[in-house]
Amino acid sequence: LGLAYSLYGAILPSFLSGQNIIVIQTKSESASQATTESLKILNEMQNNDVQKDELDLAKNAIKNSYIFKVDTPDDAIKRYILLKLYDYPKDYDASYFDKVDGVTLADIKQAASKHWNLNELVIVVVGNQKAYNSFKKDLENSPQSLYNLKLQQCSFDEVLRKCL
Repeated sequence: LGLAYSLYGAILPSFLSGQNIIVIQTKSESASQATTESLKILNEMQNNDVQKDELDLAKNAIKNSYIFKVDTPDDAIKRYILLKLYDYPKDYDASYFDKVDGVTLADIKQAASKHWNLNELVIVVVGNQKAYNSFKKDLENSPQSLYNLKLQQCSFDEVLRKCL
């Protein structure tokens, strides 16, 4: 669709609870449309299998990027400490590639359904008034496309928790 300058997602584990994030960098006027399209993809992943070639591409990207988790002594020790802190199995890294290769299309669908409730997402948009207006307009015209999200405008000097 040509909406994003940059787009990526990540799973950020934490000791108490983790986060799934999607980051989209787009022009202000496209903020709502880019978000809507991302939500559609998440919904599709919950209801349909991803394509095998997409899964294979993701597996290769994950395995090829693994080296960057341990490419410096500092990164290697941080990873070691993190795995110990989260009580991962001792062979976690040794069996990492096998586990990545073992992920199935059904696993993706099950994880998407289990871990993503689209009605409970918190979406943070950093932008100008045009970005806010794109969401406001889309929520007025088609609230279901944005899963009836509540729109709250915050200024930069407000604390996010106060704004939610």
